[in-house]
This record gives sequence, structure tokens and C-alpha cells, in this order.
Amino acid sequence: MIRKITFNNFYSFSEDGQAIDFTTSKKKSYDYYNSEKGDQITKVIGAFGGNAAGKTNICRVFGFLRYLVTNSAKPNAEMVYKNFFSNNNDSYIKVEFETKSKIFFYEIEFNKEKIIFEKLSYKQLKSNYRKTTVFSFNRKTKITSLNPRVNDDLKGLDIDYLKTIRSDISFVAHISSKQKIDLISDVYDYFEQMSGDITEGGNKMDTALKGLGVYKNDKEIREKVNDFISNFDLGLSEFKVSTDSISIKDIKDLKQLAKIIKNKDNLELIEVEGIHDNGKSLDYIYESLGTRNIASLVIRMLVAIRNDAVIVADELEEGMHPEALLKIIQYFIDENENHKAQLIFTTHIVDVMNILDSNQIVLVEKDSEGASHAFRLDKVEGIRPEHNFRAKYMSGAYGAFPHISV
Repeated sequence: MIRKITFNNFYSFSEDGQAIDFTTSKKKSYDYYNSEKGDQITKVIGAFGGNAAGKTNICRVFGFLRYLVTNSAKPNAEMVYKNFFSNNNDSYIKVEFETKSKIFFYEIEFNKEKIIFEKLSYKQLKSNYRKTTVFSFNRKTKITSLNPRVNDDLKGLDIDYLKTIRSDISFVAHISSKQKIDLISDVYDYFEQMSGDITEGGNKMDTALKGLGVYKNDKEIREKVNDFISNFDLGLSEFKVSTDSISIKDIKDLKQLAKIIKNKDNLELIEVEGIHDNGKSLDYIYESLGTRNIASLVIRMLVAIRNDAVIVADELEEGMHPEALLKIIQYFIDENENHKAQLIFTTHIVDVMNILDSNQIVLVEKDSEGASHAFRLDKVEGIRPEHNFRAKYMSGAYGAFPHISV
């Protein structure tokens, strides 16, 4: 589970360090996980603020981090992101997360051409041991260090060879593409399971087709999704999904291209129909945006809950009625009661504030220079647990409220 993430000079966030803390204490509700460390980690966090405040750029941090750790070693991969405020200075991300009874600390400094600094450390959850470094690369000082005491496999790595790794490839991604080394593989696997709808370059992805592929092949998830949508006033009872292998040379038009998913090393053409309560079927592309988004989200949530993974979703409410959004978030919380999945999302539906507490609400606003700032609601002066967060936010009491003068 993510405990804390810090970042600066990334998209609209300037060099003033930004941190989002997922931890707190004295929480007894099941939308928090009781860490072995002794504190609680929230399972859900929502970002609120005006248009262009920087909410989507929080999602981009996670999308970029996942890409760097899991995909940067692939052919034709490249560093794609923006730093609007200090193009001549480096960007920085540090994430603290726990998995496999350890707390990992992964930090990286980079620019558009290369990775300047990369470091992985960890400490055991159940002990008072100090933080232990697994590896550290610094291309500025040209110092590279490995710690063979944490894993015998590290002894077999040639430091001189590691210094020749292409400078825009993460060490975690490179090593994971060559061999399995515990600790490094733990980090790779954690980020590979992360589900996001924002790419490393910041673009919105359509996650529906991949999710429907899971729906077709996983009976347990299919039954849960069917039960959910049949009780959601969508007029749907299930989806009919069929897939066929296809090669690039057999793609005939753009409509066909829009229905292709990659399954491991193969391309599949996926055909989907919604089966309605009246017995009639409808091609998936003609279902409403809200219906498609609801189905896609529920599938992603169920997969994440099964794997204790992270979901990142920008504008979670896309196409949905506000009441539908509230029900979906509550569904995630309830299904996740005995699991450790996390949902990180942005939304403009402020009603959601009243089903979260002040530790689970992040407000995002821009200053007079156009730089984004994110802060947790419980840090606002005068905040009280009994407040109607939605009403107070709409009154402008907390800040991060748009000043529209049209």
C-alpha cells in the first residue's frame, strides 16, 4: 500500500516539494488498513479542485512512475512528461509503500533525457531496524552502489556493466527484464499490478476493452459484475464478449483498430455486446458513456481488490450520475473490507466529500504563478470532523475553489 508520495517540478507542480500522505492514526473504520507499523493507511483518497488546478497531474505522477519501473527497459521506450516551470532543472519523485511485510522507499531524479539518480531502500515492518539500501545510482557523481548483503543475487552483478545501462532506463526495469532478484522484483511486481487510466505522457487511456477481456475469462469477476450491473438500473444483465487472434496485416479499418487489445505477446480483436433486460443486445460502442465507465470501473476494482493493488482514476465520475458515483465508491470500500487495495481518484462531484473523512480528501489549487499545490483537508486550519465538508468547500472556506468571473 502507498504510504506517502513526494514530487516536484512535474507538470504543473513546481520545485516546491509536494507530498501526499496516506497515513494517519486512531482510525477504526474498514476504509483504513491497520499497518503492522502501528498506523493506519487510507484505502481511498479523492482529489478535488477547480478545472486546470492540477488534479490530473497527480494521476500523471503515478502513471509515469509505473511506466518507468515496468516499461522503460522495453525497445523504443522514452521519457515522456512535462515540467512547465523549471525546464532546465530536474524532476523528482519519491514513493513510500509497503508490501511483502516491508516498507520500500523508491526515489528517482530525472529530466527529459535521462535518469540522474535512482535509489531503492527498505525496512522490515515488524522490526526497529534502520533503513537498508538495496542499490543507488547517481550519474552526477558517477557513484553506483549495490548491497549484496540483502540478496546473494546482487553479488553476481557487475557494477561496471550496470554503468553502461542506457541512461533513460530504470535500474528496476532493466534488472527485472533480465532476471528475478527478490526485493527488486517485489517493487516491479507492485507497480505492474497498479491500474491507471493516465499514460506516462499524461494522456487519458480507455481501460474498458482490457477489462472486458478479464470479464470474459474470469468467472468469479464476471458473476460479480453481472450481479452489480443488474442492480444498478442500467437495463443490463450481462455482456457477451468474444475474442479472436489477429495480426497487424489483417487490420482493415479504424473501427477494427479500436477493438484490439494486447494479450501478452498477441493481438486480439474483441467484440462486445450488452445484453439488456428485454433480451435485446446492443454493440458496446453504442452503450452510454456512463454505462461503459461503470462496467470498466467495477472490473478494475474487483481485480485490484483481489491483488491488493492500486487503482488510479482521473475524473472518476465520467458519464455518471452523482448518485451512481457515490454507490461505486461505497461498493469499492465494502468489497475491500478485508483487503488492501487503494483507490486514488479525482472528481468534480463534491458530494463525494461527505462519504470521506478529512484524511481522505486532497485539495488542489494553483497560486498566482500558475503552480499547483496539493494539501490534505485535515491540514486546513479550523477543520472539524463534524463539518459538512461539501457545504464548507462550496462556501470557499477551504480554498481550492474556482474563481469564475464569466
